[in-house]
Amino acid sequence: THARITNIEISNMEIQDNSKPSLPRSRDINSLVQIQGTVIRTEDPKIIEIKKEVMCQKCKYIFAIYADIETEGNPFPRILQCPSMSTEKPCTGRKFLDVPNSSLITNYQEIKVQEQFKMLGMGTIP
Repeated sequence: THARITNIEISNMEIQDNSKPSLPRSRDINSLVQIQGTVIRTEDPKIIEIKKEVMCQKCKYIFAIYADIETEGNPFPRILQCPSMSTEKPCTGRKFLDVPNSSLITNYQEIKVQEQFKMLGMGTIP
């Protein structure tokens, strides 16, 4: 299986020591990582909405909210109160409308990879 990586700025990449195997960690976000393993399953490519703008119905303040891409279903956060601080006292609005044509969408594909047996320690289950 091959993956095509696009839109990478080589000048911003950090080269890290790959001498010991390790699973990608949260510190690896926005980094190109290399892993070895066997692809055991791929899902069809999907499109997800990762950002959208919403407008407070009370004060008309527009702000962006971001989906939680690490949670199944990629939910947007529940907005409890308008975050506007543009007036002398904070807005108390609790009803919001999606701003048309403000969504940012991207595509993604989930790939399940199993560690290679030769990389596992004695008694370790993949």
